[in-house]
Amino acid sequence: MYLSLLTTLSVMLLRGRGKAGGLPPWHLLATLVGLVLVMAVDGVNSTINEIGMTPWYEPRNDLRAATGMGAGIGLAVLLMLLFNRSLRRDVDETLPVLGQWRELGMIILINAVLLTAVLLDIGFLARPLALLDLVGVGGTLFITALTTIAVLMNYDGTITHLTHLARPATFALILTGAFLAGMAWLRATILGG
Repeated sequence: MYLSLLTTLSVMLLRGRGKAGGLPPWHLLATLVGLVLVMAVDGVNSTINEIGMTPWYEPRNDLRAATGMGAGIGLAVLLMLLFNRSLRRDVDETLPVLGQWRELGMIILINAVLLTAVLLDIGFLARPLALLDLVGVGGTLFITALTTIAVLMNYDGTITHLTHLARPATFALILTGAFLAGMAWLRATILGG
């Protein structure tokens, strides 16, 4: 999911959507919501299985990865939309964050290639993909914290250059690092390692 989110954000930025603040057309928006909902259903099914109940269908890691990829696409669009509409003064509300089927298709294709590389466990790609996934996790947490902190600090609708976010970005970076360190400590404590 996080690798897909990072990839989708990168593609949208490279396609000139960095200041976009418009909603995708309804058919694309419905598709993105559907992708997130499919992951939610798959997650509930996996949880049902893990607590010893009979799942609706047999959970599989490849299916979990594919539904996570879809959710990552939908969440990337949401994050960019929230960031731009919350903080940017120069947001272009007439430019949709994602505007055409062709764009969504390109994003899905790029993510599908990465997903295939992950699922095939191609040796020389394992470390770069794991590193990109780590950047995706940290980046998602950072962007979420940055947007929240900047809004709380009354930066909403004032940003024209990303350098204006230096102060809230510092707090967001500290918060993200603390959260990741706390999660690592909790995992080590629970697993005894």
